[in-house]
Amino acid sequence: MLDDPVGDVQQTVRHALTKLRDTRLIPRLIQELSHPQEWVRYESALLLGEIGDLRAVPPLELLARTHANIRRDVDVRKTAREAVSRIRTRHEQRKPE
Repeated sequence: MLDDPVGDVQQTVRHALTKLRDTRLIPRLIQELSHPQEWVRYESALLLGEIGDLRAVPPLELLARTHANIRRDVDVRKTAREAVSRIRTRHEQRKPE
């Protein structure tokens, strides 16, 4: 279903798997951070932040720095930074004292 030619089906499945925090989606979302379409990069960064897996931090940080001097992808970079923050906060809260 993730490869369904209908974009709405793909989006629905991706959001459902994210709500379940299904880590099988992580490699695909990380790969999509370099997708040519801005909306795909944006949504992938957003979903990675919701899943909260530490494996996503390095590629999200790279995306947050990419094209930092151009207006293009401003929302994508901001979403990538916010996703990193969410992931780190979630993992800091889980640490035993």
